[in-house]
Amino acid sequence: MSKTVSTRLQNDIYEKLLNTCNNKGISVNEFLKQCISKSFNDSELKPDKVSKQALSEKDLAKILGINQK
Repeated sequence: MSKTVSTRLQNDIYEKLLNTCNNKGISVNEFLKQCISKSFNDSELKPDKVSKQALSEKDLAKILGINQK
């Protein structure tokens, strides 16, 4: 069984997300599923840490595959 999640994003973050997905040739939904799965499998981003603190911009950039300037 699967569940649905949703969120609101700032326009600039949404545009980065959409561009990343388009460049990878996958849907936003598929990309987000991969990011969520990876975040829970990544040794640095354990679920207990995620629930206790917000992800840093560096962590989000890593998950999204965005190079930070």
